Amino acid sequence: MLEGPRAARKDELEAVVALSNLVFRSKGGDMGREYPTLFCPENAENLRIFLDDGKPVSLVGFTVRDTLIMGATIRVCNVGSVCTHPDYRNRGLATRLLEDSVRKALAEGVVVMLISGGRGLYRRMGCINAGLYHLYRIPKETDLPRLPVEVETWREEDLPDLVRIHQGEPVRYIRDVDEFLTLLRAEMLVNRPADTWTVRLDGEMVAYICVQRPVEEEGVKVLKAREIAGSRLAVLSALPELFDRYGVDRIDIDTVAADEEMKLLGRMIGVRPSLRGFMGTLKIINLRGFFEAIEPYFSERLTEEELWNLEVDFEPELTFRYKGEEFKLSCIEDVTAFIFGSIERERPTPQTPNLSRTLSKLFPMPLVDYGLNFI
Repeated sequence: MLEGPRAARKDELEAVVALSNLVFRSKGGDMGREYPTLFCPENAENLRIFLDDGKPVSLVGFTVRDTLIMGATIRVCNVGSVCTHPDYRNRGLATRLLEDSVRKALAEGVVVMLISGGRGLYRRMGCINAGLYHLYRIPKETDLPRLPVEVETWREEDLPDLVRIHQGEPVRYIRDVDEFLTLLRAEMLVNRPADTWTVRLDGEMVAYICVQRPVEEEGVKVLKAREIAGSRLAVLSALPELFDRYGVDRIDIDTVAADEEMKLLGRMIGVRPSLRGFMGTLKIINLRGFFEAIEPYFSERLTEEELWNLEVDFEPELTFRYKGEEFKLSCIEDVTAFIFGSIERERPTPQTPNLSRTLSKLFPMPLVDYGLNFI
């Protein structure tokens, strides 16, 4: 008889990792080593499982993290390693575990659920691909800046500077020192083996670059930088060294679409970005809590008159009102697309002038990218 859904116990971690390895690492690798912040005793409560005869047969794992988005602290959960043993599929176990995970995440104050996948399972519960990001594809022959930077593999003694550089990012995960070190040691970045490079100018660290080890795409050897922090000028100045070290033809850099410095530098070097969405799907699971969290974002972007006159109601649907004008969003998919933007779903917009002008100052707002925090 099946037992669950419930949290994994600490003494069941090995069996939970074995299930994840069976599904995701049949050709080699170890999910426990690669995702140490997910599969650890401290996170066992967030490993939601079904068991049969004491053996885990279905899993939904998640971590809870605070993110910073333009001055607002937003609590998210990263959902990953969603899997079911082949002998137990098509019984709705993953659906029930995902529903259980939402309840658990809400109890921990989560307002946005981020999922590293786009299965029908997630879309049926209202998740969509949202968020707007820029991808800069930089060929080796690009005329790049040439600051005299030193590029070196990260070392543990670099950790205070890595944290300092990361803290300067306006859209980021909030990581303590121990978590940062754990993630770096795992050498994984968005589900691929990775390296992290420090960039120094006159001996001072001014940036870092986290890259997935090279892959070949249509005969082109590509290095992908999935997390950067610090001076974008220094990052671009470090690329010639990385081209040489890896022997690649192109380096791709991902940034949030709101990265103004990278936009300007991209124009200077003649590289126009392409637009991409989040690397998975997401859903705002606590709408009222989300708007409470982004109050600091509102207060910096709107005038006192706009703040005073803008009303937001949540029942029975999300409704914005401003000086007699009204804009309603009736489903969570439209809400998510409106707030974060989406490349797959048409973004609804108000048709009234004052409300449209006011809301355009706020939305779409940036969404954190996974980087090292991918699970």
